[in-house]
Amino acid sequence: MPGSVNGKVSMKKLVASLFVALALSSLCAVAADAANTQQQLTGMLRDFLDGAARGDKAAFERFFAEDVIYTRGVGVVLDRATILKDVAPAKPGEPIPTYDAEEIRFHQSGDVAILNFRLVVHTNDPKDQKATIYYRNTGTFQQRDGKWVVIAWQATPLPENKEAQAK
Repeated sequence: MPGSVNGKVSMKKLVASLFVALALSSLCAVAADAANTQQQLTGMLRDFLDGAARGDKAAFERFFAEDVIYTRGVGVVLDRATILKDVAPAKPGEPIPTYDAEEIRFHQSGDVAILNFRLVVHTNDPKDQKATIYYRNTGTFQQRDGKWVVIAWQATPLPENKEAQAK
């Protein structure tokens, strides 16, 4: 038998083989965990965007940590209390925007994960022309007490034409 001494596999090769098998097993587990986290956070994001469109204050409370740092596209920094202060459902007859996330990118390091995506806002005000507005958002999530929450958020408005967005 190749690599054997007196018909026995050398101890070095056996240990090396076990080490490689354990390392591959660990890598597979990490990749599966990251894929699960990405799916979970993407689902949270979509649920949040749906709640935000309806002015659902509970959606904001679930999504943002107590100590979140939110930077608006105009450079203004908000805390959670300020964010929640202005959340309210639309009044009857008021237009309700819709939000969607495209081009989602994901990175994770331990109990911190980042989602970056293009936010698409569709307005439907019957008085005005329908419009679509684009933002590039980055959210930093942290797992606290077994739940993911947003600890930092950055929203940046994108140029209106697609060619400018691509540059």
